[in-house]
Amino acid sequence: MIRLIKKWVTNTFGFSRTETNGSLILVSLVMLVAILPRWFINTQKTNEVSSTSDEIQLQQWFNSISFSEGKELKDSLASHSPTLPPLTLKSFDPNMISLNELLSMGIPGNVANNLINYRKAGGSFRSKTDLQKIYGMSENLYNELEDFLTIHEKQIEDVRVVQTSSKEKNITIPEPTPLIAINTATAQELESIRGIGPTLSVRIVKYRDLLGGFHSKSQLHEVYGLNEEVIEEVIQKITIDSIRATVNINSDDIKILSSHPYIDYPVARAIINYKKVHGAFKEKSEVKKIKIVSDSLYNKLSPYISVRP
Repeated sequence: MIRLIKKWVTNTFGFSRTETNGSLILVSLVMLVAILPRWFINTQKTNEVSSTSDEIQLQQWFNSISFSEGKELKDSLASHSPTLPPLTLKSFDPNMISLNELLSMGIPGNVANNLINYRKAGGSFRSKTDLQKIYGMSENLYNELEDFLTIHEKQIEDVRVVQTSSKEKNITIPEPTPLIAINTATAQELESIRGIGPTLSVRIVKYRDLLGGFHSKSQLHEVYGLNEEVIEEVIQKITIDSIRATVNINSDDIKILSSHPYIDYPVARAIINYKKVHGAFKEKSEVKKIKIVSDSLYNKLSPYISVRP
């Protein structure tokens, strides 16, 4: 067949053998290019139809299995659903009933125990719905019990009074700790205050004696080594008793004057010089006339100075 075609092409078009072969190959390729797309499209459509059909069948099969298994699971759960044991109920007050009575009616042990413990902890039932507070009390069980619940107001009040009375009996009121008189206390007494050890207690006593006693709790801030936390603790445990005037500005010499914590040497000398010029102090407020004695310094000094002749 191919030879006849080649001979016809050669005789008709006058092609050489090589040209004839090339022409036949070219024509074959053109035909393939024209035919293949149509064939491919038809094949694709066939596959799509087949695929869609398969998917529909698969979905129908899956739905039938799911429905069957779901029905079986539902039936299985229904057959195993917990049911309450038979109850032999009678009218009862949850504020008064005993544990044995609850158990004898068929109420589950954990619920019965929780009810009794709730009452022991001070709880009471003022309405039927209060029973739902009990741990383990299911809705089904409550519905079974609801019609048998009887709550008496007087019994609730009695329970509350008994519980209050029992609590009051157990209350022990601690006796107040006596405050420490800071100006007469010993170092050992001060050690009873939290945060005060042997070193700080001695330091407080020494500074107190130099001053002539504390006239204000705020003076504790002047004691070396006391932090704010300890000072607050001390303030809560002490009381200020009387102090004594320790400096006589008319008779004490410069050495005694300057030994007081609030009077340094320049102030002591100024007091002596003022007295030499103006004579003895008639009242202690005259000290404010000395230039280097500020109002704040005078306010600190005032409780400790005197003008006795």
